[in-house]
Amino acid sequence: MTIAYILAGGRGTRLRSVISDVPKPMAPVSGQPFLKLLLNFWIKQGITKFIISVGYLKEKVISFFGDEYNGISIEYLEEKTPLGTGGGLIILSKRLKEDFVVVNGDTFFDVSLPQLKELKRKKKAGIAMALFENNEPDRYGQVIIDEISWIRDIKQSKKNLSNLSNGGVYLMDPAVISVNSNNFNQKCSLEEDILPYLIEKKNIVTGLKQNGKFLDIGIPADYLRANNFF
Repeated sequence: MTIAYILAGGRGTRLRSVISDVPKPMAPVSGQPFLKLLLNFWIKQGITKFIISVGYLKEKVISFFGDEYNGISIEYLEEKTPLGTGGGLIILSKRLKEDFVVVNGDTFFDVSLPQLKELKRKKKAGIAMALFENNEPDRYGQVIIDEISWIRDIKQSKKNLSNLSNGGVYLMDPAVISVNSNNFNQKCSLEEDILPYLIEKKNIVTGLKQNGKFLDIGIPADYLRANNFF
């Protein structure tokens, strides 16, 4: 079984001017929820079960997908209070025994899961992260990676330190999260708390540049171009 954990519990405040009645991952694109397009892609990549974190307007997600979509089982991790992108991940990591995929529910990144699996296996890494080239370092941050594919830092900087950024897709060993969970608050951020901590420990987080299309619907301008993207 290959599980994908979809982060879909955010409030999407930056999209309120164009979408206000559904959570951000359920924003309509080409006449269907963005999250549906995301699940379709990952089913093709070999995912056999989805666990979706839900919070804000969670009933919109649950009522649409139910407990199964296209023959694939769906489970929901319901956040009674917001846990950030890391809190639910910590809870889940204590349940799972095998590598699983983590995906941001408001971004689409055409990545190769087999390539991520091969990199993680080859490097014996705890986390393999998909990276993309971009020219907006202020928005996405910059990933500093060494010549043998270990990630050494993630920075927010106006300086041109790297042309690679975090694509919001990860292959994770749950043990590397659970054994370090005492170092984080119940509510925490994957990007700002967990990843920097693990990167600092050295040779845990590896990265792989992917050339597939990338779309983040988090701001109105990008959301409005999503129809043409697909």
